[in-house]
Amino acid sequence: MRRTILTLTAGILLGLGIGATLPALGDEPVSEDDSDYTLNDLLFARAEGTLWALQNIVVSLAVDTERSAIDIAQMDSRMSKLERRIKALETAGADDKGQQAAD
Repeated sequence: MRRTILTLTAGILLGLGIGATLPALGDEPVSEDDSDYTLNDLLFARAEGTLWALQNIVVSLAVDTERSAIDIAQMDSRMSKLERRIKALETAGADDKGQQAAD
């Protein structure tokens, strides 16, 4: 759970940072008046950065889900092996008791 919260926070901060700087990335002002950004430019850049952040979050959650599925499959395999070993030990113990009773 902590990894998920960290991923969400990092994704949102990355998106907001990109959104805040996006209008300045390709700006080559022709004149002094041309270098000012409008409110629409800033809002669009923030919205685009937020969408990028959400995309990063979705990808991160998908990777975490896949890792969890792999971990669950490995744990299931280990539990199956342990169950077989326990069953073999129980069978061996029952055979030993039967041999002792016959003697």
